[in-house]
Amino acid sequence: MIENNLHKLLFANDLRELTYILNEFVEIASLMEDSKDLVKLISSLNRFYYSYESRVTEIDELIGSINKAREKHRMVVAQRNDYKKEVERLTTIMKRYEDDL
Repeated sequence: MIENNLHKLLFANDLRELTYILNEFVEIASLMEDSKDLVKLISSLNRFYYSYESRVTEIDELIGSINKAREKHRMVVAQRNDYKKEVERLTTIMKRYEDDL
């Protein structure tokens, strides 16, 4: 759970930093002469931002799925251990019953 929140904080910080960089870059670029290269660079930075944001969302969903799978696995292992104990208990009872015959 802590790991999950930690990665969310890290990703949120990354996105804030990218937003800051983009805004500063656009402000500085507005002082410069207009050029096609500058427009391409700004567009590229925007695409990178949205691509990164999308990947962060996908990673977040993946981590959530992994955590659910881990919890389910823990439950299955615990259930299997309970079954093993029950089988051992019943085997012991059957052996006692067979010994009494």
